[in-house]
Amino acid sequence: MKTVFTTLFTAMVLLLNAQVFSDTIGGLIPDHSISGAKFYLPVALPQTAIDSAFGLKMIMFDIRHPKVQDLIVTLIAPDGTTVELVNAAGGSFGKNFDSTFFSMSATRTALMVVAAQQDSFAFRDTFYPRQNIGFVNNGQNPNGTWKLAVNDGIQNDSGFVRSWSLHFGSSAPAPKLTTNALCNIFNATNCACPDSTVQQNCWLLPDMVISKNWFSDSALGFGHYLEKPQRVSVSNMLANIGFGPLELVGTGQWYCGDSVVGGVQQCPDGSYSKQKVNQRIYIKNSFGFFDYKDTLIGTMGFHAALGHQHLHVDNITENSLRIGGPETDPLQWPMLARGEKVSFAIYDHLRCDNTFEACEYNNKIYTSSDFHNAGLGATYGATGFSMQGISVGYADLYEYNLDGQSIALDSSLCNGDYYIFANFDPLQRIADLNRDNNVVYGKITLTQQRSNCCEAAFQIDTIDWTNRVFRFIDRSKSIPDEWHWTFGDGDSSTAQFPVHQYKANSSFAVHLKTKTNQGCEADIWQTLDLPKGLGINTSAILSSVAVYPNPSKAIFHIALEHEEKSPVAIDVIDVQGKTIAHHETGKNISDKKYSFDLRIEDAGVYILIIKTNDAVKQIKLVKE
Repeated sequence: MKTVFTTLFTAMVLLLNAQVFSDTIGGLIPDHSISGAKFYLPVALPQTAIDSAFGLKMIMFDIRHPKVQDLIVTLIAPDGTTVELVNAAGGSFGKNFDSTFFSMSATRTALMVVAAQQDSFAFRDTFYPRQNIGFVNNGQNPNGTWKLAVNDGIQNDSGFVRSWSLHFGSSAPAPKLTTNALCNIFNATNCACPDSTVQQNCWLLPDMVISKNWFSDSALGFGHYLEKPQRVSVSNMLANIGFGPLELVGTGQWYCGDSVVGGVQQCPDGSYSKQKVNQRIYIKNSFGFFDYKDTLIGTMGFHAALGHQHLHVDNITENSLRIGGPETDPLQWPMLARGEKVSFAIYDHLRCDNTFEACEYNNKIYTSSDFHNAGLGATYGATGFSMQGISVGYADLYEYNLDGQSIALDSSLCNGDYYIFANFDPLQRIADLNRDNNVVYGKITLTQQRSNCCEAAFQIDTIDWTNRVFRFIDRSKSIPDEWHWTFGDGDSSTAQFPVHQYKANSSFAVHLKTKTNQGCEADIWQTLDLPKGLGINTSAILSSVAVYPNPSKAIFHIALEHEEKSPVAIDVIDVQGKTIAHHETGKNISDKKYSFDLRIEDAGVYILIIKTNDAVKQIKLVKE
C-alpha cells in the first residue's frame, strides 16, 4: 500500500510540474505569403494563470524546409502576446528544424548555427529564442488556443510543419529576465545615481556599448560573421551598462516626407510613413520618484518585410568597412563601405550574464550583479509601435543574418585585411552617459572578393609647413603588411605613417611600395613641390589673421588686418605645391582690414599663403 501511494504521489507531482501539449497534424507553409500559415493548438491546464512559478518553459517544432533561412517562426498566446522564436537562421545551406527546441536555458541561438550543405540535422538541438518565452507568463489564462505562425519570406522554396508542442512546468521564465524590487520604474528611492556623492535630482542615463566579443572578435572567425562576394554581414550585441534605460517613445506624429499623415501607411513614393520618436530620460527626484524629460532624437520606420510588420527605430547602429589611419579617433579613418540599413527594433533580448557575454566592454564581461539599477526599464518588447528600449543590464542581439546587418562591398574591392566597425548612434542624437565607448572595431581578412589584387595609395599632410615637415599617410587597399617609402631626397622609411623633414626647397618624387599578407605588391609615385619662400614667415606685420571654421565642410571665412595699407596676395596650394586658388585685394586695404569667403571643393589638407609687401603668413586648412 505504501508503494502504491508513493507511485500515485510521484505521478501527481509530474502532472503538476510538467505538461506537454502537441499538434501532430501540422500542414503546408505557403511560399512567400504575406499572411503565412498559422497552426492551432488547444491547451487545457488546471491552472488559470501562468507566471514564473508555473508557466510555459519550452517550445518544440518539427519543420521540413529546404532553406530555413527563409522562415520566421512566432508563437502567439491566447491573450495575443507574441514571442518570435527564430528568424533567418541556418546560413546558405541550413535545412529542416528537426525536433528543434527553444528554451531560455539554452546557451546558443539558432543563428549561431552555420549548417553544412548536406547536413539535415544541424538544428536537432535546444536553442535560445529570438525573444523571451517568459513574455507569455504574464498572469494570463493559458487555457485556450495557442498559435504557431510561420512565414516564408523568400520566394522559390516551400515546406510544411510536421508537429509542434508546448511544454509547461514549474520554475518557468519570467516576463522580465531580471526582477529588482529595490529600483524599478515605479520606485526611484533605492536607485543609484551616476555620481555616488549625489542621492537625488540626478539624471539616470543609459550607457550603451557594442560587445566586442560579438562583433570584432567574431569578425576574426568566431562564428558571428559571414562573407560573400560583394557583401559582408556582422553581428552586433547592443548592451546597456548604465544607470537608466534607453527608452524611445513615439510621439504619434507621422510623416510622408514633410506631409503629416494619420499613421502607418504607404507614401506616394512607395516608402512607408515615419513616426517622430523621443528619447525619454528618467530623473530621480528628491521625493524618491521619477521625473522624465522627452527629447526628439529621430524617427521610427515601418519594416514591411514578411514576419516583421512593426516599427524600427532609425540610426541606432552603423556597420562599416574601413582602412587604417594615423588619426587618434578611428572614426576619422577612411570608410570604404557602410551598412545599407541602420534601423532596428530594440528590446530586452538578453540579460547581462556570462552565458552569451552580452554585456562586454574593455575586456570585462558584465553581469546583472554589476548594476545597482539592474532591470530598470519597462519590460521592452520587440514589436512596440509606441515604445521600445533596453533596460539597465540588458542587451539586444542583431545577428548577421538579420536585415540591416550586411555591408555591400564594391565589386572592385580586393581580398585582404581591413577594419570592420560598429558604431552606436552614428548621428549622436541620443543622450548617452559615455560616448567614448560607443565604437568597436577590429581587423578582418576578406577572402571572397577579387583575388591577386591590391592598390597602393597615400596622402601627404603637413606637420610644420614653415620648416618643411610632412606626414605621409598610407591609404592602400587592402591594408599592407610591409611599406617602403623613398622621399626623393635620398631618405627612406618602412613605417606605415612616416614623418619626414626636407632640408631644401625643391621638387621631390615620393615613392611608396607595399606588400600585403596575401603577397600582393603595388606601388605609386607622387610629386611634392616645395616652392621658393617656404620657411619665411614674417607674420608680425600681419597683426591679425582669422580663419573659421577650420576644419570646414565647404566654406572658410578669412579675415585679416595689418599695419600698412598695401596690396595683399592670397594663394591656396595643396600639399604637392599646386595652386588651387588665387586672390588679390588690389592696391590698398581700407582701414587695414579685409575679409572674404573661400570655397574648397575636395577634401584634403591645403596651405593658405598670405603675402603683403613686407610679410608672409602660412596657415594650414583642413577641408572635411
